[in-house]
Amino acid sequence: MDVCRKYAPVVEKFSIDECFLDMSGTQRLYPNPSAIAMRMKNEIRDTLGFTVNIGIGPNKIFAKMASDFEKPDQIHTLFSVRFLKSFGLCRFGRFFTVGRTAQRLEKRRNIHHWRPGSRKYCLCPDADRQKAWTAVA
Repeated sequence: MDVCRKYAPVVEKFSIDECFLDMSGTQRLYPNPSAIAMRMKNEIRDTLGFTVNIGIGPNKIFAKMASDFEKPDQIHTLFSVRFLKSFGLCRFGRFFTVGRTAQRLEKRRNIHHWRPGSRKYCLCPDADRQKAWTAVA
């Protein structure tokens, strides 16, 4: 977490080995999110001796999903346009924050999938309210 705090004004611990970095307001300091993520990833590897995945997205949900794309030692981005093109019709359980209880409730209603862009089942906040979040896994 100490390495992450060097780069972001707000670091939110998510679990013993994961955190979210709020990179809002750092665009002038770090104009290229992928470049700073690479620097962070390499510093963690060189300083602490282990690899991390970093996901970059407009909010925590997208950032976390991006960090889970491919492991180990990778950086991935996920933004709304790519999300809508990439996922098509998806199982609810594939999404970060959709747990077993939500899956059971939807299954009872005979709903097993979610189509990105569907207003009824949209998991993402309005674009106007989104912050720039980076997930480090």
